[in-house]
Amino acid sequence: MMSDVLFALFMPIIVLNIVIILMILIKNILEKIFSTYQLSALLKGFILYITISLPVIITYILYRFLYIEKISITSEDISSLYFIKDKTVSNSTNLGNNIGFIIFLILWFIGILVLGVIRIFRENIFLRKLEGLSKSVSDDTSIETKERLINEFGIKRDVKLFTNSIVPSPFIIGFIKPKVFLPENKFSGLETEFILKHELTHLSSNDYIYRKLIFFLCVIYWFNPVVYILSDNFINEMACDEQVLKGYKKKEKIVYMKLLCEMACDKQDTTNISNIIYFKGKTEKNFERRLKNMMKAKKVIGKLSYILVSALVLGICPVVSYAATNAAMDFQSNAVDELTEDTGIRSEERRVGK
Repeated sequence: MMSDVLFALFMPIIVLNIVIILMILIKNILEKIFSTYQLSALLKGFILYITISLPVIITYILYRFLYIEKISITSEDISSLYFIKDKTVSNSTNLGNNIGFIIFLILWFIGILVLGVIRIFRENIFLRKLEGLSKSVSDDTSIETKERLINEFGIKRDVKLFTNSIVPSPFIIGFIKPKVFLPENKFSGLETEFILKHELTHLSSNDYIYRKLIFFLCVIYWFNPVVYILSDNFINEMACDEQVLKGYKKKEKIVYMKLLCEMACDKQDTTNISNIIYFKGKTEKNFERRLKNMMKAKKVIGKLSYILVSALVLGICPVVSYAATNAAMDFQSNAVDELTEDTGIRSEERRVGK
């Protein structure tokens, strides 16, 4: 039975890898017709899909494992036969609880524990300490700018502002009780507006939730490089830049880009902070992409066209997932047939040899 459990957990990796790679290929095409913000919204819908599809795929696989068909037979000795629809290693061979399956499953859960639970625990401790060492922002300019932007974005929650000397770049944490941490630098009124507008754009776009979903996927499938490729292609920072700079003139945009560069060049950093800061991007390559994206002319297709194209793209995903799941299940049944046939032949050879 251990092999069946492992297969039910491992199977969605293959399916999701196919869907993720397909989406990344489509994304490269859509970059030419969508704005960064529109493409980011589409990717968020895709992340929701793969998160929801995980338990659905696992449930479907388990259903096929447990589904029993009945055949009625006209006979005095046998009235009906019951058999499991799909052959598995567990129900067709004696390899179901092989030590290799058990070791692999243990290593999988150890990785989830180390990368997920322990990291969340450490980050929560760090953030509590950071908040304890931080000061509430009290200057009138920052408070007034924050209140104005909160009303502008239609945010119903209060957002607390903190400042700290060890924070290299502004970042926001929390969803129910959001908090913005700022470095102890003196910013101009326009720079303060850019910083707060950037962080509040993340809040109003629910980026915190999508980051957590990506984190969840990376933890569950920590050994799967394709999931990390999806994480690298999540472009909410560039989409946020696009929304922040909307309506500003070229001179003001240069101020924003200069501010980003100053944040990126700040040498003060820690491992814990870099895990939770998203203001300047995760890598130099991503930061370079952000700067180039700000210089591009923005392409925005009509709302109706965007909805139709997005529905088509996202509609392909469940079709591909269903086809890939069935193909993998059929492959397993065929592999078991080959395994049992080969085992039967060898057993017969040994019997004859005796």
